[in-house]
Amino acid sequence: MFLNATSAPLGWETSSVQSTKISTHEEALPVSSLVYGNGPIKIDFDDPKLSGDGGLMLVSAMFERLGVAETAQRWVNVQGDGSANVGPKLETLVATMIAGGSHIDHANRLRAGATSELLRHHTYAPSTLGTWLRCFDKVSVTQLDLLAGELFVRAWNAGLGPWRHGTVVVDFDSTVARVFSSAKEGAAYGYTKELGYHPLVATIADTGEIVACGNRDGNAHTAAGSRRMLSIVVGRLRRAGHLGPIEIRADSGFWSEKLIDRCVHLNVGYSVTVKRTSRMWDLINTIGEDRWEPIVYPAGVAQVAQIFDDKWGRIICRRVRNTRDGALFDTWEHHAFITSNGLPTVEADAYHRAHAIVELNIRDLKAGGLAHIPSADRHANAAWVICAGIAHNIARWATNFDTDGFPIRRRTTLATIRHLFIALAVRVCRPQGKPRISGPLDWPAAEWIQACNSSIAAMPRWSG
Repeated sequence: MFLNATSAPLGWETSSVQSTKISTHEEALPVSSLVYGNGPIKIDFDDPKLSGDGGLMLVSAMFERLGVAETAQRWVNVQGDGSANVGPKLETLVATMIAGGSHIDHANRLRAGATSELLRHHTYAPSTLGTWLRCFDKVSVTQLDLLAGELFVRAWNAGLGPWRHGTVVVDFDSTVARVFSSAKEGAAYGYTKELGYHPLVATIADTGEIVACGNRDGNAHTAAGSRRMLSIVVGRLRRAGHLGPIEIRADSGFWSEKLIDRCVHLNVGYSVTVKRTSRMWDLINTIGEDRWEPIVYPAGVAQVAQIFDDKWGRIICRRVRNTRDGALFDTWEHHAFITSNGLPTVEADAYHRAHAIVELNIRDLKAGGLAHIPSADRHANAAWVICAGIAHNIARWATNFDTDGFPIRRRTTLATIRHLFIALAVRVCRPQGKPRISGPLDWPAAEWIQACNSSIAAMPRWSG
């Protein structure tokens, strides 16, 4: 069975949808006869039963299981000409981003051929989506963010989360989403000297799932809103049923004693790079030469040591001597971070440096919704960023199953998901009135897609 969802255009509720392989007794024409014929090959775009994004069927099934449209209708209240049908419009925009859309105009891709039949609701035109986004205000953006958190909680409670008593590591980071018009509200020049916005994200280290994300003005400080987001992250993880330890990692842009106090208050572990202040230098200078331990480091010679401070607790310092670039002076460069974990010094340093994996999640976001910030309206862009986070997560939840149908915790890039699971040419037909979807013969991810389909159909359904 390929899909079993309710309230879908093809009548999934009363009929089973089966995948089939296209079989033929005719031999395929040699490639040379197609390419080197007499004149150009005739190309017709006239088949209403074809779709180039057949994998969106899995996405639509996940929408249905998580109750995306129904919950959006109840939770997100926008005012204005485009305020109707919030749920279907949200699903259209998120599906567009999952299929590779980075601009509102890319929603037209979902309106081609039979793609709209793969989704449960009417697919809206780009102009309609733009009008809808411009209806958002500060309150409705907050409601959309609450919806994103609720979807995260439902997915984990449905079995897509990790072991409830294990340790969850959350990486905090920010990025710059460039724009090229100063007419966009909130766009400004920040520390990178580029015009844009400055979104804040919190991601799960091992899978890249986004726990929370939000847009900020381009000149916002790196740590602006980080304490509030920390409280949101902890609340969502606990509501999602996680009972084990939570730890955060962040670079020096997020360093503040207030953030550490919030971690202690919430009983959250931390590993945060410290800015090189005069007080930190005084502490580093107390480390004797015999206390430095060598580590394997990709660039140069590196050593680590730890010290304890009455105010900041455990501090681990890494010093690096660059031996590759022919430096004029043979000196050490120091990097210190404070941590609450009890790992040995060398392991604690490697654990902290693994925070760099958050850049892969940001790269995926910028390969989708964050590749372009579309509107001149501040709140429309804030809603767009949240939708990009929802698309980032649903693309993973709909495809992270093994061939036996069990959820697996793995990191898969969005490019791989699109290549194997989404950009799949299918034909939608109804032999004897029963919907059937045919995909290419020998598709490399066919077995995975079948397993994902069966597993999503077995998930509990949330009604909103």
